[in-house]
Amino acid sequence: IVYKQIVLRYYQSQCNYNKQVAQLLYALSHELKNNKCKDYARLLLKYSLQDGSKIDSELIESAQLDENSNNDCILSGIIYATKRNYSMALQWINKINIEKDIYIKTFYGILLNRTRNHGEAEKILLKVVNEIPDLEKKTIAYSFLISNYIHQENLSEGKKIYEKARNECKNS
Repeated sequence: IVYKQIVLRYYQSQCNYNKQVAQLLYALSHELKNNKCKDYARLLLKYSLQDGSKIDSELIESAQLDENSNNDCILSGIIYATKRNYSMALQWINKINIEKDIYIKTFYGILLNRTRNHGEAEKILLKVVNEIPDLEKKTIAYSFLISNYIHQENLSEGKKIYEKARNECKNS
């Protein structure tokens, strides 16, 4: 235990963390029940999301994500979406005001589509394609909107949206 505490203190004193250091800090702080465990778990979560690594439930639990924090709700939504647990992702995103950020609204519309809430997904995605400034993100929103119409077996509307998207997003 003494050696682990020394290693933990040494790496805590460093300023530049990479994923391997974050993994070590998390593992040691978790084992030693250090009060920084939550911080290192959050750091490791972010590295894992960036490189697509598997995220286990113990790491999520150690991060102590707070449903009263917008950032934590967004982070949780992203984590659960990467695990393809769209209903859980949607539960977290429902805790925040999606109107403040067009990209969060887009994510919300996509989650609604993935959870087969087609009516709400359609409303949100129609708003998004009219509001979103980024052409590549708009193309993604269009593709989910088209997918939404396909799931509803409304191919004629899906085709109309496809033609509109094709004209509007030529360079994307």
